[in-house]
Amino acid sequence: MAHKTYSENISAGLREVREAKQPTRADSTATVDVAAIAVGDTSFAVQTGEGALFAAGDYIQIDDEILHISGISTDTLTVQRGVKGTDPATHADDTPIYDITYTSGGGTALTTTHNLRQNGTRCLSR
Repeated sequence: MAHKTYSENISAGLREVREAKQPTRADSTATVDVAAIAVGDTSFAVQTGEGALFAAGDYIQIDDEILHISGISTDTLTVQRGVKGTDPATHADDTPIYDITYTSGGGTALTTTHNLRQNGTRCLSR
């Protein structure tokens, strides 16, 4: 085994590792009203007075699907279906609707550097 001396430092590291955004689901008394929501529906009614529980720009969850509210007219929500990697699905009458919020968990950056130099000598095998 031959030994060689190196004068430079070799560094390897991780930078800007961030937590993935995770949803926080709030309990809700809102439910789908009148009829089931079909896969292609982009608007649907909620129970009378429940439209005020939501705002344009909110994300909601019905069953396993996440929807983005693009508009509200009294108790009718207009939505973009199947967002955040979910698939549009049919939802039955009286299915609970959850208002959800995405948070980043603080976006903490992690920086780690490893210095591979040790006394200027590295062992190399041939």
